[in-house]
Amino acid sequence: MKRNRRKDFEDLIGSKAEPLPLEMIASELALLFGTTHRTISVLADRGILPKLPNGKFETIESVRRYLAFGRKGGNAELETEKVRLTREQADKIEIGNAKTRGELIPISDVEHQWAAILKDLRRAMLALPSRVHSRLPHLTQHDVSELDHEIRNALEALAHE
Repeated sequence: MKRNRRKDFEDLIGSKAEPLPLEMIASELALLFGTTHRTISVLADRGILPKLPNGKFETIESVRRYLAFGRKGGNAELETEKVRLTREQADKIEIGNAKTRGELIPISDVEHQWAAILKDLRRAMLALPSRVHSRLPHLTQHDVSELDHEIRNALEALAHE
């Protein structure tokens, strides 16, 4: 069930106008500013909100800087999206470079290679009974048939996993 923002705010600061704590964690600041934890983290990373060594934020200074940021035309959500976009663009370039260096191969090539390996393995496994029979002629046809049956059962079970 979605909680009422007013109720969340009252939970944070108290409904009897209790003073705000001197320090807050990012999620508390996000609630106070009506934004997300990620936005607070981005603003901290960009130096807009000063983070204390203990990982918390000084409440009064954070409010001042957040308001100043807003007055200068800053949009915290837009800043968060810009950072996300920049990271995505960097990832795309990194992947392109890795492809150019030959460090990445298309998944279809990997699938094709594995399919060929598995076909060869299946073929070798199915050939086992006749190869064993040629080396061990004392085995009866029933023995060879049982070996063939067990190999086929094992391959069938693997195919369904």
